[in-house]
Amino acid sequence: AAAPELAEQLYDYFIRQAKAKGVGVEKGVFGAMMTVKIFNDGPVTIIIDSRERHAARNSAGA
Repeated sequence: AAAPELAEQLYDYFIRQAKAKGVGVEKGVFGAMMTVKIFNDGPVTIIIDSRERHAARNSAGA
């Protein structure tokens, strides 16, 4: 893990890059204690729908 200051800069950079690519991003306060109900454990949840990824690849190659 990075130092908190660097980690927050990297987090903000990642959010900006994702938004620039049109990815829907929801952001909380970095480092804040939050109570969420999820099915995994970690500081970040990234959802990748492989069906969409393969559909885009297949249509590009057609």
